[in-house]
Amino acid sequence: MIILRNYFDINSKIVLHDNEYKIENINSMINGVGGITDNNILYGLYIYNKKLFFVINAKSYELNKNNINCSNKYITKTDRLFIILSSNQKVCEIQYEPVVDSGMMYYDIDEEEFDVLLYISSLLKDNETISKFVEAMSKRD
Repeated sequence: MIILRNYFDINSKIVLHDNEYKIENINSMINGVGGITDNNILYGLYIYNKKLFFVINAKSYELNKNNINCSNKYITKTDRLFIILSSNQKVCEIQYEPVVDSGMMYYDIDEEEFDVLLYISSLLKDNETISKFVEAMSKRD
């Protein structure tokens, strides 16, 4: 079973068990962070036995933290492309349109607060950040 913090609703979590997921109120431990695409695909970054994994479509991939290449770039005015390569193997490719709460546009906001894939790509940029994430989530095991 994998339990992810639901990035889009901090009061809930995503529970993946036997290739099915459900959203529940958050009242227990979590293993990572994730979300669900517009076309209902579950994705997330999580820790299991102090190892880093990415899950997409209920399939988990162990990531080699010393050989991760993650990018998240605008490919049109509205769409971004999120890609993870681990040891030169493509783990995922998600094209999406980020959603920013229009009520927050007047404040000095960080896009990562609304875009979990941007948050994940920033987290995977360097080993120090990855190690901190692994350590923090491992304390919750």
